[in-house]
Amino acid sequence: MTEQAPHRRGVATAVLAGGLLAAVAVAIASTSGEDAPAPPVDSTGATRTLAPTDDPALRALTDRALAAINDRDPDAMRAVSCDPARVGAADGAPPDAHADLVAYPAVDGATAVAQVAVTAGGKTSTVPLTLELRSGTWCVR
Repeated sequence: MTEQAPHRRGVATAVLAGGLLAAVAVAIASTSGEDAPAPPVDSTGATRTLAPTDDPALRALTDRALAAINDRDPDAMRAVSCDPARVGAADGAPPDAHADLVAYPAVDGATAVAQVAVTAGGKTSTVPLTLELRSGTWCVR
């Protein structure tokens, strides 16, 4: 059963302490089974539907980020991170944690969000992987 993870308490702390994989592990641990977060809305309050991108650079970055997470490779995580200094070791991640792509990123201006299914301890949760355009280059936020 796949659950949506609307509340990921401590994700920022996990990123500081343990890198991208640890952040994903925290998302699984804090999944409460509540409804998914509301979709984005425009200035009139209308719901916006964003289509996954066909941008090869964004798709390649997403693939590299997932490989870094699954390989528990802090150097590879730093290479795709918007803030490499915040990436630490993946020591806090469950040893059986694995991330799989659900949907390539949907772009909204200088931000893109991919959907990733993360499985650990027999539990799977779909979490967002946020990408950001900085100085003309996409990176994982």
